[in-house]
Amino acid sequence: MSVAASLIATTMNASTPLLLAALGILVAERSGVLNLGVEGIMLMAAIMGVDPGLYEAAELDGANRWQQFWHITLPQLRPTTFFVVIMLTISGFKVYDQMYMITQGGPGTATMTLVYYIYNVAFVNTPKYGYASAIAMVLFVLVLIVTIIQFRGSKGEN
Repeated sequence: MSVAASLIATTMNASTPLLLAALGILVAERSGVLNLGVEGIMLMAAIMGVDPGLYEAAELDGANRWQQFWHITLPQLRPTTFFVVIMLTISGFKVYDQMYMITQGGPGTATMTLVYYIYNVAFVNTPKYGYASAIAMVLFVLVLIVTIIQFRGSKGEN
């Protein structure tokens, strides 16, 4: 029994959002896109964590639904959205298994990603472990630079 299935079994009498989160984990686990499911559950939990009192106060002040979304929901989701964007960007840099299973980097090198190139340099034909390690360090620096840029861009929004 998987973790998600046991979570569903223990939450049958619990609240609906917890049961929906467990079902989301199970679907993501079975479909092979676990990252997308986990990030979706994180965003769903962040939306459920917004204080309903904020919406009530905005409604009393005369805010319509669009203004409530723009001025209450989005600012409350900003930290979670930042984390999700960072994690998806990093996982985008690490794409390997799809290229290996579907096209092996072809036709030619049209679909070769940096991680798949590191694999080819390190383990295919004549292994060059030092060169592959240097490319891996370049990948680390690229991910670090993109993360720093995203972090600095999000600081201005607070």
